[in-house]
Amino acid sequence: MMGLYKTNQVPFKKVLLHGIVRDKNHQKMSKSKGNSIDPITICDQYGADVLRWAMLYGTKVGDDIAFSDDKVIGARNFVNKVWNASKFVMMNLSDFDFSEVKVEGKYEKYIKENDEIVKKYKKHFDKLNITTSSTLLYKYFWFTFADKIIEDLKQDIKNDTNKKQAQYVLLYILQNNIKMLHPFIPFVTEYIWSLLPERKNLLIVEKL
Repeated sequence: MMGLYKTNQVPFKKVLLHGIVRDKNHQKMSKSKGNSIDPITICDQYGADVLRWAMLYGTKVGDDIAFSDDKVIGARNFVNKVWNASKFVMMNLSDFDFSEVKVEGKYEKYIKENDEIVKKYKKHFDKLNITTSSTLLYKYFWFTFADKIIEDLKQDIKNDTNKKQAQYVLLYILQNNIKMLHPFIPFVTEYIWSLLPERKNLLIVEKL
């Protein structure tokens, strides 16, 4: 109502509503029960992105949210994983040549796999399927990008084996992942984006 009053325009075309936030035993949170969690305390201790991810990851649209300290710790671990993996990639781009790179073999395979993840993510996210899109990102970033691709390509960089292709793949996939993660953990991803080479705009206005 205030948006219409001040701008004479509808402020939102789509609004996504979540269910009640409950404790780990699915009981309604209340001060009298002593089972409520202060979001400000979580933000002060872990950051707003950790709270956002803990609230969003694994949450089905319309369902109540079972919230607990374990979810917060899990979210903290994931956000740390995103930061550490991004930091490693950026540390290994100082001598990267941004001229055209032709990727072949396993490097091309990694690019194509990531492109497929982007397509799946956009399909689910555009339908506001938060559960599927966040789970897709979590599994791909942690178990495929961080644990598999980075571990594989760090050896190529170390041994100077097709180093340029390895650097290109790491940067390409990191950029896409950061864009996909931005709606979920906006502060960390925007900061990472600001540190990446060859960036032109703020992440919030970048298209995937």
